Amino acid sequence: MLSGRDLVFLGPSLSLPKAVALHPEAVIRPPIKFGDLYAVLARPPARVLIIDGFFHAQTPVWQREILSALHAGIEIFGTSSMGALRALELAPYGMVGLGEVFRLFENGEIEGDDEVALSHGPAEMGYVELSVPLVDLRWVVGEIFGNEPQTGNLIAQVKSWGHVNRTVERIVAAADRLGLNGAELRHSLANRTRLKTLDARAALMLLADSGPAGAHKADLWPIPGPALLDVEPRLSRLVNGPEGRPLSLSAQLQARAEQPGVLSEAWRLSRRHWFLQDWCALTRQGPNEAEVSRFAGQAVSEHAKANGQNQECWLALHGVRFDELSSIFQGYATSDWIARRPVEDLNLIGRFGPEVPSEMAVLLDWAARSGVVPPEDAAKEVTATAAWLVQQGPLFFGAVDWHEDVALLDTSTAGNQLFERTRP
Repeated sequence: MLSGRDLVFLGPSLSLPKAVALHPEAVIRPPIKFGDLYAVLARPPARVLIIDGFFHAQTPVWQREILSALHAGIEIFGTSSMGALRALELAPYGMVGLGEVFRLFENGEIEGDDEVALSHGPAEMGYVELSVPLVDLRWVVGEIFGNEPQTGNLIAQVKSWGHVNRTVERIVAAADRLGLNGAELRHSLANRTRLKTLDARAALMLLADSGPAGAHKADLWPIPGPALLDVEPRLSRLVNGPEGRPLSLSAQLQARAEQPGVLSEAWRLSRRHWFLQDWCALTRQGPNEAEVSRFAGQAVSEHAKANGQNQECWLALHGVRFDELSSIFQGYATSDWIARRPVEDLNLIGRFGPEVPSEMAVLLDWAARSGVVPPEDAAKEVTATAAWLVQQGPLFFGAVDWHEDVALLDTSTAGNQLFERTRP
């Protein structure tokens, strides 16, 4: 369980046994990647310490994700590597930078993520280093060569290489060509404690010795606004479920596709909801913001209970923030509002008898108000006309701001159909 414990993201900067020895009560996970913080918001840790993170092999953790965790009241510290970089960027918003690497970035003595980047082996091999981080090379070279004239040339050469090519052998060869003692440099790189390691140790000791969380909570910082694209951040948040269990959106969709009619029903509903919402805009009817918010809250509560979860867990599992709920549930809320009203109360252009469901009458009224004339075979009876509208879809009728993938994701999420039922 994470609640109330310190969460540490660690990789090559310090070995796992040494980290455990320094902070036995911490939950230690692999280097941080995009989605890892979203995944723990349902059961937030006391504090988060980011030491290492993925740069290239996987999507790095976004600043926005850290801001969301800060806004949720989680203290976040950064040091050594990825942690130092993100702390530099987000210090004005409450993230706390620790250690010498952070200080070097803060003072402008070094810049660029290539200073801390390195190539390393997999977790099974203890993240064995396959290249030398530039910031650690600066540290070692400064210790053994001081201000020798060629030290700056060596650093400049190595910085011009990609981080994957900064191997010990290549660095030593470059040092020899510049008249520096390559053998001494090799020995120091193999035996001196790295700067990133020193920072990681100090940060773990600080958290272990500092007692309960609360000393570094940010009082004020800007709340991140809604994303420019609705679908991308939410899809990206579906990286890990509660407690870090991997989730695969594609696998879930494939499993649903194997069940007859499941995906097609969500597809049909997502289109139908657009017509209902557009009719509300045309007629200035429909649920107000408070009603949509109330509907969404009740629906989430029911979905979570059906899945054996609390609301926060359900939201984290689906990659949804509280401020997105009204938008996601708008279609279902509109449908519910219309369905609960008799046809005669909806101020429709045409006359419909009580045998015509309210939603279907609204679809036909939308067509009449929009000047849409269905083909002859679809105009024979109301069910066929409604089905034809939905089949054509919003894009056919000029809804250029409507995105089928976003609508399908919203409908699947609000319908509690995105994932198979799973208990935390």
